[in-house]
Amino acid sequence: MANQPYRYRPALDGLRAIAVLGVMLYHGLVSWLPGGFLGVDVFFVLSGYLITSILLAEWQTWQHIDLVGFYLRRARRLLPALVVVVLAVAVWARFEAAPDKYGEIRWDGVSTLLYVANWRFVFAHQSYFDQFGDPSPFRHMWSLGIEEQFYLLFPLLLAGLLAVTRGRRASTATWLGVGAVTSALVTAFLFDPGADPSRVYYGTDTRAQELLIGAAAAVLMIRRAEAGIWARRVAAIAGVGALVAILAAFTRVHDSDAVMYRGGFFALALICAVLIAAMDVAERGPATRLLSLPPAVWTGKISYGLYVWHWPLYIALSPARTDLAGNALLAVRIAATFAAATASYLIIERPIRKGALARMPPLRGRLIASLSLPLAVGVLVSATVGGTTAELPQSPFATTSLAGAGTTHILVVGDSVGFSLVDGFDPASYPDVTVASSVKLGCGLARQQVVYQGEPGLLNSECTHIIRTWTEAVHAQRPQIVVLVIGAWEVFDHEIDGTDLTVGSQRYAAYLTSRLERARRRLSYDDSTLVIPNVPCYGQASAPVGHDLAPIRNDPERVAAVNQIIGRFVGAHPGDVSGIDLTGFICPGGTYHDTIDGVQMRYDGVHFSDPGAAKTWRWLMPRLLKLAGRGG
Repeated sequence: MANQPYRYRPALDGLRAIAVLGVMLYHGLVSWLPGGFLGVDVFFVLSGYLITSILLAEWQTWQHIDLVGFYLRRARRLLPALVVVVLAVAVWARFEAAPDKYGEIRWDGVSTLLYVANWRFVFAHQSYFDQFGDPSPFRHMWSLGIEEQFYLLFPLLLAGLLAVTRGRRASTATWLGVGAVTSALVTAFLFDPGADPSRVYYGTDTRAQELLIGAAAAVLMIRRAEAGIWARRVAAIAGVGALVAILAAFTRVHDSDAVMYRGGFFALALICAVLIAAMDVAERGPATRLLSLPPAVWTGKISYGLYVWHWPLYIALSPARTDLAGNALLAVRIAATFAAATASYLIIERPIRKGALARMPPLRGRLIASLSLPLAVGVLVSATVGGTTAELPQSPFATTSLAGAGTTHILVVGDSVGFSLVDGFDPASYPDVTVASSVKLGCGLARQQVVYQGEPGLLNSECTHIIRTWTEAVHAQRPQIVVLVIGAWEVFDHEIDGTDLTVGSQRYAAYLTSRLERARRRLSYDDSTLVIPNVPCYGQASAPVGHDLAPIRNDPERVAAVNQIIGRFVGAHPGDVSGIDLTGFICPGGTYHDTIDGVQMRYDGVHFSDPGAAKTWRWLMPRLLKLAGRGG
């Protein structure tokens, strides 16, 4: 093997298969694979390993690296399929996308073709983890941006390192390791547990660790001596352990786990490197044989097509267009993705990699190669012209600042119940306090389509980016106390991307907990205190026409289920979130009361009356100030 520094290994295609299937299932919202997003990390380590192996093989043969040839090979490998995907999305967007999305799709597509999508999403504040609502069909292209930036810069870095270290493996690998550690430290430094981690997740600087670990592994494995029997046995055991660890991470890790940004990605990359090296040493080990099975190898061969096609197809094959949901919808999406990826591989990718353009008449081949990229940009721009900005209807439930000249600023976010509480606030009673609200009519924390007795009901598109709306209010007003008032909509079942989540089920609890976690990250500002009151009982009157919300909203078991979720969440974040027993005050004895001490508390059984709000503030204010350390 010392004379074979790089050669094709089928098991690495099998590892690609695991990576891409993990991502596809994660984007398919499969509950038992919350860590499927880590498939991208596996891709990064593999890319670092394979690209470095190829460059080192060339350097060992010629004592230099043909940069132009390398860049041309990468372009032939990546650009043709990408151009076709962008063209397909452009045509789809013209006929199917909302006009107010044209501008976002246009610039997301252009940045994809220029391989800077990851930084585009950072500056546009597009969260990778917000998969619900109306995400960009190009959002998954962030990782291609990082890989292409690596392909552009790394050959220059490696050539310089080889020159400085005179080709010594240990020195070269050490410097690559230093770069990986530095990237991991930058990740930990930039990570803010109180904010959306997408900047850290998208960054080239923070993601370099996986690529550099793969590169270091390739340097250490090149020109090694033939392994002995004991080394192969140890490698076989290590390979199985590493593969099991990766699969376990796919099933156990969540995208909100802070530990991943504090060394977790680095540790996973090391495990991937161990697996790759182990399969290289133990060529007949269990992990190598498993990942070399024909279905896995074929899936790995078309993994690039699977990756670039899956997310646009998931967006296009929505529940509304297919009239499908759950496993049936996921099966259709995956089947369509495999069909598109197989066609891409057989018709576009493989022929071009094998020289199809070179075999054409010279003028035709050059025209196709030189005009495909500007053609894609032109079609994308043409298809997305004429977009409009969506005009939202005026609502009485909007951000409202109330008088109060004090230095203590309280911001209430949430649904219309929170607005009614703020609307009844009397600033004269609290001269040292300013209270504001940021809410939208009908928008709770659990969003998308409410389900009534098994049938889809309300769908409020204004709620799509509700957490972003609250976040903007937090950053604009910089409150010391943020009160998140929810419950009026959380007690309903919800349809999330075609799947019904029932209040009281584990899936609904997981979903609402993830929304609470996202709100926690975004609403915590500097040293502000986040307070989440529990949900009071409701006494809404039945509606004679239309959807009757009363039986569901007044159900004490549903209220209790939501309060249990809130209670567990508050208990899991003792230093970041505080809870308040609003139920104990509003519902003495655990039952609904129209009046308390002669005061009508809620005019419709849900929203606070002005006198009821004033009474609630007299009870609530000292507790809020004490939680924030501003009262006795």
